[in-house]
Amino acid sequence: MVGLWKPNGAAGRRIEYVLDADETRVVLKASGEVRVDQGKPIALRPGVVVSLPRGCHLSRLVDGDFRELWTYS
Repeated sequence: MVGLWKPNGAAGRRIEYVLDADETRVVLKASGEVRVDQGKPIALRPGVVVSLPRGCHLSRLVDGDFRELWTYS
């Protein structure tokens, strides 16, 4: 499965959830951060690719223009 993601009404608010599948993300536009399993923040900016394992806990914060391409594997 592949998709595009934007924050809509969640921009500027921390979003927390657990991944249902292994996921790879490519940041297309704008900036933000993601924390995996309450670790150190990973800076998100255009061109950054992040691969994440199923079952990890994510906490993310992005701006209103943020866009990313994601794929489940």
